[in-house]
Amino acid sequence: MVQIENKQSFIDNKSAYIKTKEALIEDKKNAIENLKAVISGKNEAVVEENQKIEDMKGDIANLEDDIARSENAKGDILRDALVKYMAYVICEEACNNITAAFEPTVVKTADRYLAMMTNGEYRMDLNPLNDDIFITNGKTKKKYSQWSTGLRAQVMLSLKLALAKELSEGQLPVIMDDILLPFDTKRKKGACEALAEVSKEMQLLMFTCDDQTKEFSDKTKNTTVLYV
Repeated sequence: MVQIENKQSFIDNKSAYIKTKEALIEDKKNAIENLKAVISGKNEAVVEENQKIEDMKGDIANLEDDIARSENAKGDILRDALVKYMAYVICEEACNNITAAFEPTVVKTADRYLAMMTNGEYRMDLNPLNDDIFITNGKTKKKYSQWSTGLRAQVMLSLKLALAKELSEGQLPVIMDDILLPFDTKRKKGACEALAEVSKEMQLLMFTCDDQTKEFSDKTKNTTVLYV
């Protein structure tokens, strides 16, 4: 009887031991699963970080391309600026040379045209010591800032016509588009008469939608008016 009880006790102990081992095994399995989950999460994080690194590499490559394009564009801009500056210097030098060569003649011709437009009321002061253009009526001289809008328009038109005349020696036509709009009635009439006289020295073509200009041109000799 005692032997049977000892065996039963041994079996119970073994069962308890087995259950303890099974519980430990289950705990180990759970720990393993937890570790697998952690490793999986870490792997996902690594994949995500690797993707970020690849994206950053792509961004860096794009930035490098942008920098290269910017450097090329900067070079193009510098070259264009240099070419334009050289062209400006050449043109300025050419203009200065032309002005030095033609200025006295141009001013004299402009003086004559201005006298035509103003019926002799205004002339240009031809004093070579003047640094600016002065207009005189025989009594007083007026510098640019003192000119009225109408007088300024007359002087500018006289200078433009004179410049065209002297530079081309009267061989090229001059095309004008409603140039008399700033003129009042009296100045407009004088300008039409002056342009008719100037047209004896070079060909003038004037386009206008202004009724007064058409009316004065119709009444002016040496002028052909075409309606379109």
